[in-house]
Amino acid sequence: MNQPVTAAPASIADGECLRINHNAGFFSCCTVRLEAILEYFRAFHRLPRLVDSSQQFAWYKRNPAEDVSPHLFKSREDVEIPWTGLPIRTTNAQQEQQFSDYSRLNYAGLKPFVDRYFTPSAEIQQIIDHIERSAPVPSGDVCSILFRGGDKKLETIQPSYAELVLKAVQLRLKHPQLRFLVQTDEPDFFEYAQRELEGACFFINGANDDPLLRISIYLASIVVISRSRFVVSTSGNGEMWVRLFRGHAHGTQQFLAPKESIYGVKNPAHDPAQKYFWIGST
Repeated sequence: MNQPVTAAPASIADGECLRINHNAGFFSCCTVRLEAILEYFRAFHRLPRLVDSSQQFAWYKRNPAEDVSPHLFKSREDVEIPWTGLPIRTTNAQQEQQFSDYSRLNYAGLKPFVDRYFTPSAEIQQIIDHIERSAPVPSGDVCSILFRGGDKKLETIQPSYAELVLKAVQLRLKHPQLRFLVQTDEPDFFEYAQRELEGACFFINGANDDPLLRISIYLASIVVISRSRFVVSTSGNGEMWVRLFRGHAHGTQQFLAPKESIYGVKNPAHDPAQKYFWIGST
């Protein structure tokens, strides 16, 4: 789920320290962490000396008091971000970031923040290297398909299996050498894609009883997916972070269908005339 599980403010600026309290799904935590850093930068015209994420990523901790962020991301102090007088925002769209048009994300402005605070750690880089060495084809011959099921249907309208896979089928007609990396939480979707794409699919096995290792593999998988030649996906925080790690939305297709309400709260960006649509071109 992406709903916060804490009633505390999402973030608190205490002098030069920025403490982030938001807990939810992994990439929801990442999005709130990024937004809090950007908000601090806009308010104080400098970066925080310390970003404290010790209250975040609670679902993936071995020890509740542990700050797992150093296991996940480097702190790139070599990436300097001076204040230029221009406030940096993820997007100017009305929609919540994860349900916005990813082609309109502020990639140029966000890149230094992603580099500084979200570069994969050495531990994650090792997993990335292993995944890439084990992949059946180079990333240049891969189309990644992301379908997030489960509770995501409470936040946004999802496409049918057939509609999502049709985009991949159309790509394969143009690029017969493509293999398809499928990332999903629904085994039935993988089986459907494998059947419709005639066995040309593979996946990254992230099953593990250790919650930190499991989410580490997931993070590494999203970075690997970001390097695919093509990406076809639903909308959500993980899908947005594929684009942020990619640094652009070129070669991607995004299915976006905002709901009238999210978890019972009216969605101010909902347009009743706009039922659903695909964004991007491949």
